[in-house]
Amino acid sequence: MTTTDNRPPARLIIRRLERYPNAAIWGIPVDLNLMVAEFKRTAPPNIDGEERMRLLPIYVNRIFSVLEAKCRSVWRSGIIGPREVYASGKRSVEKTIIAVVRSTRPDDKFLPPPDKIEELKKFFAAQGFTEDPDWFIAVD
Repeated sequence: MTTTDNRPPARLIIRRLERYPNAAIWGIPVDLNLMVAEFKRTAPPNIDGEERMRLLPIYVNRIFSVLEAKCRSVWRSGIIGPREVYASGKRSVEKTIIAVVRSTRPDDKFLPPPDKIEELKKFFAAQGFTEDPDWFIAVD
């Protein structure tokens, strides 16, 4: 029996899902070590270690908020925000990214237009995050 639609047979869909058991996420990497170093550089020298540890998460959340706001102003997506991911093909290397697109597998047709990607890259570079956006594997 032949079908008139272009959907692949169920066995191919299952095989494809086996290759991508976790979601693919496209986003821009952020360096947490850079954030911590900047916090240490700008924090008042007279605060003690306990106060410093209390203020660090607040500082990091503010940076994430600024980055997320810029992403939302450039591209509309319901998943924009920080995510822990694996570098593509390297499940031992965890990264933190600002996620912009989530998909069942990497597919560039879901990405923002090139001019929007350039706008995001320039903004992130101005904040000190120069690594190029890419597809990553969700930690889930």
